[in-house]
Amino acid sequence: MKKTFYKYKSCEGSENENSSFHFLLDSLEKKYFYLSRSENLNDKDEARMFDNYAASYDDIQKWLRHHPYLLKDMKMIIPPNKDPVYEIKKHCQKVEYRSHMEQSRKNEREHFHIFSLTDSPDNEKMWTDYANDYNGICLGFEADTVLQESENNFTDKDERYFIETTDHGLDVEGAYLHQNGKSYLGLINVSYVRKKSIYIKLFKLHEDSEKNKMKNSFLEKNNYNDQQRNKKDWSYERESRIILTDKHLPRNEKIDLIAHYPDYVLTEVLLGHNIEADKKAKILDCLKSNYSNYNTITIRQA
Repeated sequence: MKKTFYKYKSCEGSENENSSFHFLLDSLEKKYFYLSRSENLNDKDEARMFDNYAASYDDIQKWLRHHPYLLKDMKMIIPPNKDPVYEIKKHCQKVEYRSHMEQSRKNEREHFHIFSLTDSPDNEKMWTDYANDYNGICLGFEADTVLQESENNFTDKDERYFIETTDHGLDVEGAYLHQNGKSYLGLINVSYVRKKSIYIKLFKLHEDSEKNKMKNSFLEKNNYNDQQRNKKDWSYERESRIILTDKHLPRNEKIDLIAHYPDYVLTEVLLGHNIEADKKAKILDCLKSNYSNYNTITIRQA
């Protein structure tokens, strides 16, 4: 079974500068999705987590082994000739220690890369929020259920649709499936909750159980703004996400992640009714020049 998912895009700026329009044309020409890091998500209350500092000596020792750059920083506050593991265990609640340790959580978060889509192409609020009040476009990508040959093919049981990618050797973990000589990126539905906070075991961040907690935190959107004490209902977005985790070290390295798709995955292009004429022409010319399925792409004004 096939289904189309949509991405609203801005057309701000010119094609000759580092602008939304420049990156839009580049991604269309080269046929790729750009997966955002968590720090770039629009909801600043996203994936809110509280750290659990309780840990054994062995836990902290393993944590330092997986985060060696932090030990170098923390030696500035650890007295000379003291066992760093014992000192961290003893003082981990102190502000000067905690600020260093929380950096490991932030760095682990930056390994998660997210591409958000919706099944709603005619959502007025989405056009306003993400496509400059109809000055942008909305791209439709074809997804498939993909037949399940064995349970081991799936990394998440909640995945229902997959988008084909041409990156067979993508060095990532997550919603990634190889089947019948093709590779697919899995779409996972986002849940909308009244309040969200996830406790993680800071000193076990190198373990799969805590990594899965962190991943799951990106699959819920908080419908309550703690700072403003009011409700922020994100459910209108009807969002599904591709979530990939890069494997690069060190853990605080900033990695931009893209995933390429075959041209036939792009099946619809909706042009905002306020889009500038010259930008519209450049988008259509880019599609005509680079997509073998151009004549079958549904193009319409929104």
